[in-house]
Amino acid sequence: MNFKNKKYCFGLIPIIISLVLGMILPVSANSDNLKMTPESVTAEVYAKYYGVSIEEALHRLQLQDSFPGLPTALENNEQGTFGGIWIQHEPEYKIVVAFTKNGHQTFNEYSKYLTEDAAAYIELRVVNKSLVELKNEQDKLLKYLNNQGLQIVSRVDVINNCVSIDVAKTDKDKFSIATQNSASVIPDGLEINFVDSLPVPTTDIYGGLQLLSPNPPYYSGGTSGFAVINTTGTKGIMTAGHLSTQLGNPVYYVDPSHTWHTLSYQSGYYSGSYDWQWCTCPGLSVTNKIQWWDNGWTFDVTSKKTYTEQVIGDVVSKYGNTTHFTCGQISSTTTTLRVPLNYPSWIEVSNIYGYPNLAAGGDSGGPGVIALGITSEATSDGQKAYYMAQNFIEPWGVSVMTSP
Repeated sequence: MNFKNKKYCFGLIPIIISLVLGMILPVSANSDNLKMTPESVTAEVYAKYYGVSIEEALHRLQLQDSFPGLPTALENNEQGTFGGIWIQHEPEYKIVVAFTKNGHQTFNEYSKYLTEDAAAYIELRVVNKSLVELKNEQDKLLKYLNNQGLQIVSRVDVINNCVSIDVAKTDKDKFSIATQNSASVIPDGLEINFVDSLPVPTTDIYGGLQLLSPNPPYYSGGTSGFAVINTTGTKGIMTAGHLSTQLGNPVYYVDPSHTWHTLSYQSGYYSGSYDWQWCTCPGLSVTNKIQWWDNGWTFDVTSKKTYTEQVIGDVVSKYGNTTHFTCGQISSTTTTLRVPLNYPSWIEVSNIYGYPNLAAGGDSGGPGVIALGITSEATSDGQKAYYMAQNFIEPWGVSVMTSP
């Protein structure tokens, strides 16, 4: 067994929040002369981090959307050889596509999915295992460890072509015992990270949050997610399912006049790979906007990405009522959280740009800027956050609104 053992992977960052924000936030955040948008703020953070111009940063962010349909087509049609797709940001910007064999021959059939601009950045690589093989290894290992009573976070590390897991340090001995005689379920090259704690739901007791739920003895808060609409045309608001002690319990919104509104639960699911609910909003007008800055600025949601269209290396951002606007990079799209036997589909975001916290209590349900998904959990040190892809609600006849 070849274990790549990484210890103490997550650490607290004891830096004064105001100083860090002063380093990472763009100058235009304090300027009345320049128009701020989610794209411009993300581009400035990206440009400072990688030492490129704003124009180049904007160009790279646009490239993320320059190959629509390609990840889905490759995953569906080339299961035997497709090893994954990701965006490489340094030392050179690349859109990397991996195959176990015949990569150039296979990829020639998918040129129709690329813009001319994107084609110039494609790099084909050879890997040992297909994405399907890695997912099967992940599933086999996850089931085994769950049966041993171990809670873990798991993911397919597409870039390194292996399975990666996070194990709480307090479970290190238990993990060692469980894996002593389990060579048949331990993938070759398994990467093990012993961490201080596993992710926890970002719901917390916090005053003045946008959405409130009556979890005794206090009101605990979260963040409203995307506006949604069902098949009959009824509109509502989506948020995290775990905001309610039990799905169906009331969620409340307090408007600027301090009037309480009871949001009426319609449906939702909080188990396995799902953490969502949607509610109708009596007496309120539902529109396809999200607040994306803490001064109340809003953004019209006019596009969305499905789970399979989101790839490792994508620069993504979210808004939550505790940490507000933050952005990071997708580090995994095949993560499992602590709920046993959930499908490996949680999207993991890494805090590479130096925010004090990528997400924290009170951010639950918070939307990704552009409809990617809603915030569910975060590590206690705020260095990783996890969200559910927005299209996972569609089997229930509900979808994110992209028009009023």
